[in-house]
Amino acid sequence: MKQLLFFIVIGFLIGAGGVWGRYAAFDKPESFLITLRQAKQLPEGIPVWVRGRITTRIGPNLYLFADRHDSAAVHILPQQWNGLWVQPKDNVLILGGIRLYDGLWRIEADQVRLAD
Repeated sequence: MKQLLFFIVIGFLIGAGGVWGRYAAFDKPESFLITLRQAKQLPEGIPVWVRGRITTRIGPNLYLFADRHDSAAVHILPQQWNGLWVQPKDNVLILGGIRLYDGLWRIEADQVRLAD
């Protein structure tokens, strides 16, 4: 009987959006945005959302990304573009992770999309 009650309570919490339901979706990345200056203070491997402009291509799949405070290299593979065409005047959101390659700091993009 106690096991049945346990499963009913767990089912209610999951189905009704209880304890775990609040964290089930990630639909507002703007609330997690940080500046490049803040991102550069974080350790390698930390996921970040940054907003700014891709200003220049500086190598194969490597771009210069700038926000209002700083600039950094961003590595974007073709599949991360998802068919998106971007010009230097466009504001974009980049979800990625901080990586160090040969002592150089950059963001490894997982997703690129136009900012509102």
